[in-house]
Amino acid sequence: MPLSLRVIAVGGATSGAISAQSGWTRRDGLLAGLFNGETLLGLGEASPLPGFGADARSAGDSWATDTADGARQELRALGHLGELPESAEDVARLCDEFELSSPSARFALETALLDALGRRRGVALGQLLGTRISGPRSVLVGHLDDGDILQRAERAVARGARHLKFKATGRDPDVEASRLIEVRRACGSPLRLRLDLNGGLDVAAARDALACYQRAELELVEEPTRGAALLDLGECAVPWFVDESLLQADLRGALIEKSAASGVVLKPTLLGGVTRCLSLATLAARGGKRCIVTHAFEGPVALAACAELALALENDAAEAAGLDLHGALSAFPSARVPQLPDAAVGDALQVDAAAVHGHGVTLGEELWTAS
Repeated sequence: MPLSLRVIAVGGATSGAISAQSGWTRRDGLLAGLFNGETLLGLGEASPLPGFGADARSAGDSWATDTADGARQELRALGHLGELPESAEDVARLCDEFELSSPSARFALETALLDALGRRRGVALGQLLGTRISGPRSVLVGHLDDGDILQRAERAVARGARHLKFKATGRDPDVEASRLIEVRRACGSPLRLRLDLNGGLDVAAARDALACYQRAELELVEEPTRGAALLDLGECAVPWFVDESLLQADLRGALIEKSAASGVVLKPTLLGGVTRCLSLATLAARGGKRCIVTHAFEGPVALAACAELALALENDAAEAAGLDLHGALSAFPSARVPQLPDAAVGDALQVDAAAVHGHGVTLGEELWTAS
């Protein structure tokens, strides 16, 4: 019997989903179930992030617009999918044949197929992509301007975090650098600190900010400026990574190959799936750049797929993955993400190569019977 895809809407109100400039009070998305008749074989998820990427542009680029609408239409139009492909390469080719314009729809389809293939073979999704190795994960603590940011940093460290990430505007870098130094003193343990500016500065201001941050001994700064301006930024006092600007397809190659970036940030929901991210990681590695795999505040299915991608990256090309459990998960159906366990007392948080088949996330059958 040929495979088919069923799609249901999920989401709700949430907190904790923030950028340097704004935040989201709800997250919405789609679950994609791959079925053989009435048998569920694999799960995917399309939860585009309002305001970012091709899904947002197709919806009018409004943060209030239902950016999942394009993904919904494309996934529901797929119909029968034929037989389950035999390899990750075959999955990628099949997904490309559909020429989906929604990156999150392609991610959902690809994830459901890879989940089904991994479950059929009895192996983890990451093993279909390559060698699967555990590695560290970072924790997004919050915005540096938050009044309780020191307490939140201390709680993250108590959980086992050794890599802490903060959002900041970059508009008062001296104050921000001092705050980061306060974080180090308050937490009282060796830490790697990273900052995300979400492209909020021009080139000159970005250079000045990174020079100020040097005294805080930052590990890296994500997206200090944006778009073509990153090509002009050059080497700075603190290493910097390309993040949202990687979504601009016309600039992607130049940003990876010609910019002075130390690395790139990979978000499968926004870039069109794990195999596309793997290709970008290979291109980045050729240019001596490193990769951070992170989420876009999605639900557990997408988060687990992101974790499997992080596990499949070559260890010497990967930074600590930005894949801690996040506040927006409360908007989605509850499920355990096996790759993101709590750390034992005294141990560091990791993306763990847990014993799973596919991506390892299971959801109640009632979701599908009610759809």
